[in-house]
Amino acid sequence: MSVRSFQRKFKAEFKRPAHEWLQERRAERVLHDLRNTNKTFAEIATDHGFSASSYLITFCKRYFGQTPMNLRIHSEAFSPDFSRRSNASSLRRRSEKPSETSANAKNLPKRRAASRTKASENR
Repeated sequence: MSVRSFQRKFKAEFKRPAHEWLQERRAERVLHDLRNTNKTFAEIATDHGFSASSYLITFCKRYFGQTPMNLRIHSEAFSPDFSRRSNASSLRRRSEKPSETSANAKNLPKRRAASRTKASENR
């Protein structure tokens, strides 16, 4: 079976792309470990395929809207609905917005050039 055929059949069966489905399963397992174990965040990150605990933190913030520490502390108060479609599309939209730092970075060469000109005038 080709990859494209698999993708079409998977989406027809599960009503979502395979990547979203896998992310939901990963999120369920991460949330389970945060709530039900005393593993460190580094251990949880390693167990679930994150290269560093910082990526686990980023994943939790994007997927759940909370840090792993908050999820662990307030585990009873937070109950995600994994039966509905994931937040992947809204996450993509949020992450695609240009940040203020990137807007400031565009102006950086002009500032440097202006400061060089002033410095050469002072000599």
